Parts: sequence; C-alpha cells; structure tokens
Amino acid sequence: MVDIFDFILGENFDDGEDSEKLLTVSELNNEIKGLIERHFLRIWVEGEVTNFHKSDRGHWYFSLKDSYSQIRAVCFSRQNSRLGFSIEDGMHIQVWGKLTIYEQRSEYQIVVDSLAPFGKGAIQEAYEQVKAKLEKEGLFDESRKRSLPAFIRRVGVVTSLKGAAIRDILKTFEEVENLYVTLIPTRVQGEGASLSISNAIELANLHNFECLDEDKIDVLIVGRGGGSIEDLWAFNEEIVARAIAKSSIPIISAVGHERDFTIADLVADLRAPTPTAAAKMIVEGRKELVNRLDRSRDALIEKIRFKLMLMENRINKLRLPLERTGSGIKNLQIRLNAYNHRLKDSLRARISNNKDRLFLIKNKLTPTAILSILQKGRTDYLLLKQRLISNSYFVEKFRNALEIKEASLRAYSPLAVLERGYAIVFNQDGKVIRDSSQVVDGEEIKIKLTKGRITGVVIDREI
Repeated sequence: MVDIFDFILGENFDDGEDSEKLLTVSELNNEIKGLIERHFLRIWVEGEVTNFHKSDRGHWYFSLKDSYSQIRAVCFSRQNSRLGFSIEDGMHIQVWGKLTIYEQRSEYQIVVDSLAPFGKGAIQEAYEQVKAKLEKEGLFDESRKRSLPAFIRRVGVVTSLKGAAIRDILKTFEEVENLYVTLIPTRVQGEGASLSISNAIELANLHNFECLDEDKIDVLIVGRGGGSIEDLWAFNEEIVARAIAKSSIPIISAVGHERDFTIADLVADLRAPTPTAAAKMIVEGRKELVNRLDRSRDALIEKIRFKLMLMENRINKLRLPLERTGSGIKNLQIRLNAYNHRLKDSLRARISNNKDRLFLIKNKLTPTAILSILQKGRTDYLLLKQRLISNSYFVEKFRNALEIKEASLRAYSPLAVLERGYAIVFNQDGKVIRDSSQVVDGEEIKIKLTKGRITGVVIDREI
C-alpha cells in the first residue's frame, strides 16, 4: 500500500495513466489512519470536557477543547470502571491514549486508556467522588484498621527505586539492628502508576502466602516523596485504596505531604506524613520493645536472685532436723528388710500352688480330648469355607452390575461430552450461554474445556 504523502507529492507515479489513479473514500481514510497511528503511538492531551455522553454499555464519549480547538475522545467501560470517579462537562482533565481515526465518519479521535483530573478544581471534585464512595462502603472505619505487630523483623517498602523516599527509609533503619527490608519497586506517578502500586501491594501479600515464616513481611510502607497535587494523584485512585484495604499485611501510608490527606492515608492502618516519619515509627517501636525486654530481663534476674536467697535460708533451717533424724532412718531400714523377706516367702508359696494346678491341667489333656477338639475345628473350617465360596459368587455378581452402571454413568457424564471436543460457555455471571442473544459484542466469556478454561471476548455474533 502506498503512503498518502506519496499521492499528495506524486513521488511514486510517473506522468501518464498511473498519475490519474483514484482512491476510494475508504482507501483514503485507511491511509490517513495508518499515518496518524504510526506518527502518534501514545500521547498525553489535556483540555476541558464538553459534549459528554455515557452509553448504555458504560462507554464515555466526549470532546476535549481549549480556547481554539477541540478533539473527540472515547473511554470504554473497561477503562473508566477502574477510575472510581466520573467526568462531566466543564471538568479539566488530562488523558493518555492512542490517536486514531473513526473511518465511518472520517473523524480522528483519541481512544483513552486512562485519564486523571487536571487542575485543583477538577482534582478536588474527583477526590471528593472517590472519598464519598469508599467512605460509604466503610473502608475508612477505624474498626477495620490494625495496629502494628509488637515485634517487626521485616519491613516491605512499596515505592520508586529512583526517589529520595527509599534512601531516607534505609538511612533511618540503620539506627537499629536485625531489621530486614524487602523492596517492591513501583511507579509512583504518571501513566499506570496506580495499577503499578496496587500490583506491588498484591505481590507483597502473595510473597507472605508462599514464603517461610522467617521471611514474611510484618508491615508495609506504601508511599513516595513530596510533589504537586497532580504528582500525588495515583494515591487517590480507587484501585490503590482497594488494594490497601484488601491487604493482610498492616500498611503505613507515607505520601510526602504534611497538610492534606490522600485516599490512601484514609484507608491505611496508619498514616505517616513522610516516608522518613513512617520509618521512624518502626524504629521507635523497635527501640521501645528492646527497652521493655531489657527491663523485663533485669526484673526477672532480680526476682530469681531473691528466690535463691529464700531457698538457701530454708535449706539451712531444714539441715539440722535432718541430721537429728539419722537414727530414725536406720530403724526404717530394718523394717524395710523385714517386709522384703515376707514378700519373697509369699511369692514362693504362690509359685508352688501354680505348679500344682498346671499338673492337674496337663493330666486332663489326653489324646482323646485333643482329637475331639481337632475334629470340631475341622468341621467349623469346612462350613466357613463353603460360606466363603458362596459369598464370592454374590460379590462377583454385584461387581459386574456396578461396572455396567459405571459405564452407563460415564456415557451420560458432561465430562464425556467435553472429551469429544465440545465445550461449555459461561457469561460474566457464571451462567451457561445457550443462545448468541445472551451476550453482546465486547462481553467477556469463559469457556470450559475437558482440561482447563479459556477466557475470551465476543467479537461477532450470529443470531
């Protein structure tokens, strides 16, 4: 296919018949679309929202304008559902997306991947929307928040590798010994920052689920250094708030600002004004714990010493009476020897009696008596053998019947149908799809095979 610039400049065609070649409207639009998408991969654009419209499927259609121009934009429901706030006409925003052309109407537009409020007014409005939504769900309730563990051995830090926050935290931790740090690096501003932060929190929790107890993270510091209100916006997004609320590890929110609270601050178990302050919380807690242990150790040593002194005094008091009772112990020894002799005589008498009884029993075991016992045993054995043969026949009969039933059940099993190459399709609610009218274009579906599942998206339907 020839670049549209070639048609305009005539560089690819000689004078003559080829120079008169015409383009259809679709060909022209397709060429323009290719040009736009090759020259503008992903772009940031800021402007004021106008002509906002939300479709029945949840897609957002709107225009961005400034004092001189405007451009159409679309943000599909899969992207806007992650924002936690809505937009409206007059709101100032910045969008990140792909510039393309809508060929049917020859309109170029931005397909938005993500967006954020721009300017204090828009940011405050979006902040209040997210705050009201999460507060209504109870994510800010003090009753759900946890205190830090008494003994913190390992700290997880979710922040940027390049920022000053991680350096300040590590320097503060140098004040105590045997405190380990696990760094989960993340983006803290710009495109994809909120998703990166939430993924890092989930990764820390997954680490705790899979690792040994000695490697588990006891507390997470989630934060960054200071910045403008736009720079800190990722910590106000709903996806970050929900990751913090879901975390099984206690979290300290440490976004580098003193006066204002982010949504992350409100959801976290504890809030520190700066990353350094968060690290100091942990360090001071460790120091206090060490001091308490030292005091407890000293008190225990003193108590043991006092107990030993009391026991020594008691032993000294008991020693003299024990020396006086030495003669009494000798008398007890004489009596013990007498009891020992009496016990031996009793045992000899019992052994003699048992020998007499054994002799009587031996005389009763004549050959005739033994033969009678053996004959009875043989008869009982034959009867049991016959019963065993009979039972074996019935067992085999029942086993064959069970095998027939099993084969029948297998034939009608849904799994057997799947093994023949068929599949079961479910919608997002987990209901079986039997008719193409049960789904819409773009809807996510799950396909059950004989081994495993597949997730797909409806592209086209035939009804």
